[in-house]
Amino acid sequence: GFSQSQLAQLKYLMPEAIDIRTTLVQDEKTSCVKSELLVALQPDALKDSILGVNGDSYLALSTVVRSRLSTFIKSRPE
Repeated sequence: GFSQSQLAQLKYLMPEAIDIRTTLVQDEKTSCVKSELLVALQPDALKDSILGVNGDSYLALSTVVRSRLSTFIKSRPE
């Protein structure tokens, strides 16, 4: 699983490719209702943003992540 910090970092880098929803589920043991995060990766959201990548959504996603991560690291030299 992801920590909330890791999830926030991923969402910052790829806001259009990560879908986060909150749902309520009932705990069977305690009968209490608690919130749960549903995280979905949507690689098709980035496929059209890469020129020259045809057909493979995950390849496009990988290319975008690598590019954005590189830009992010270069912009924060600390």
